[in-house]
Amino acid sequence: MTEPATLFLDYATRSDASEAAAQFAQLALADGLASRGRASLMVSGGSTPGPMFQALANIELDWASVTIGLVDERAVSPEHAASNEGLVRRTLLQGNAAPATVLSMLSADIIDVNEQYAAQRPFDFVLLGMGTDGHTASWFPGAANLSDALETMDLTVTQIDASGCPVAGDVTDRITLTRDAVTSARQAVLLIFGNEKRDVYEAAMTGEMHDYPVRAAVAGLGPRLIVCWAP
Repeated sequence: MTEPATLFLDYATRSDASEAAAQFAQLALADGLASRGRASLMVSGGSTPGPMFQALANIELDWASVTIGLVDERAVSPEHAASNEGLVRRTLLQGNAAPATVLSMLSADIIDVNEQYAAQRPFDFVLLGMGTDGHTASWFPGAANLSDALETMDLTVTQIDASGCPVAGDVTDRITLTRDAVTSARQAVLLIFGNEKRDVYEAAMTGEMHDYPVRAAVAGLGPRLIVCWAP
């Protein structure tokens, strides 16, 4: 029997897609809390997830038993405007969600970061985004050590040098979850907006994985991934 494919859902507005993503996260976290008394939530940064974070922060859960981690991070302090941890603290770690624990990715000891994140696996819910170059997490096409993120099986977190990758911007030193860590999640959502990103997503589904790394997440998660798209 063929395994069900990833579900692609169209929403009329970005607000609708963000609310839906928050509801999917709520269900996954509630299931983890009910079955194990704790839950783990891994989130991406950038401009897309802010409204989803705000919606999720208003949801009533046992947030004190939820650990929030990052899908990836730039090598900047949480006070920096480009920090994903800073975004999480400003927009998600508010309201009902304030008691949650946040795991930083910034440490001089990458082994310690690996251990902290590995202790949360398999993650109950992962929120992914996608760039116009087909990257997700910090899996940038053309990154010199992209294979470390896509092919390493014994790490949860790895470092990425995104020098020469235009979409990476000015901060090219990155820390990211590996493909193995992301694709072992119990549930995930890929939240993308705009016609350009929809075209990139569709191209990725028939392209090479190293050219469109988002395909690695889609292939690995299969029916445990829901794509939420809005124009």
